[in-house]
Amino acid sequence: MAKKTSNPVKLKKPHVILWLGIIIVLVPCIILGVVLMNSLENSREPVVADRFKNELNPAITETDLASIRSNLNYDNIDNLEVNLISATLRVMINTSDDMAEGDLLWILNDAADKIAAVLPIETYFTNSAATKMYDLEIHVYNTTKGSETLPQIYYVKTKNAANEDWVIDNYTVAKNPELAKSILDPNITDTDIENVKAALSYDNVDSVRVSVIDNLLRVSIDANDNIGEDDLLWLLNDAAEKVVSVLPIETYFSDAEDAKNMNLEVHVYNIAEGSDDLPQIYYVKAKMADAADWSVVNQADSN
Repeated sequence: MAKKTSNPVKLKKPHVILWLGIIIVLVPCIILGVVLMNSLENSREPVVADRFKNELNPAITETDLASIRSNLNYDNIDNLEVNLISATLRVMINTSDDMAEGDLLWILNDAADKIAAVLPIETYFTNSAATKMYDLEIHVYNTTKGSETLPQIYYVKTKNAANEDWVIDNYTVAKNPELAKSILDPNITDTDIENVKAALSYDNVDSVRVSVIDNLLRVSIDANDNIGEDDLLWLLNDAAEKVVSVLPIETYFSDAEDAKNMNLEVHVYNIAEGSDDLPQIYYVKAKMADAADWSVVNQADSN
């Protein structure tokens, strides 16, 4: 009797395609899983880097900053700040409000000399072929709101490491006066002022003054001493309406996105010495360019 021979089992074609498909899907899934696991393991470790690596050499130390603060101890200043942020040594000197511009400029230059005595300019504030160094800014200013007697002054003296020379900027003077004038000046002319005066012709007032001071149009109406408070308030509101009939609010007394306009103040008052029979009355109605509404203040009460 003949022996039976066993034939090897061959995988059918559909089975081969199925296994190939599983392998093709599993390989990227396994790779993605490994990447995710590595990311999770490292997620709690901060990424540490130094963009000034191999630069800023020699470095400015806290001892250096303390020496600078000590050297800049002027008698006629209100505040001094010395800080080192992102490779810039910045010195802020707030001077007395009544300091003259010449004295402020002297402090600006003297401060630069005293800083250089502690940190030589060539060593700390000038780039070399191999190393980038610090920038230096010295700000000297007052904090007045600005007037003829106490003008606002703000100077900055800068030494960038990439530049050889110092640069001095006056922040209170426009670099482009024509552009500044086109933005800040709403072009109130002498004719406009005369038209406002003509519109404010009242029988019960002693004088009317209309003036432009910096970015402010001020209308001052001196009413008769015996005018009642109600009549004076009527005069205040009527004068405001007549001013804006000559100079529309949206055009002259409201800031736009690309331009700043004038502020408006209407002062109506008497100059009585103040008594039961003739009380002193003083009202101001104001429209600030950055405000939507008018404001009314009783100056006699505030005084």
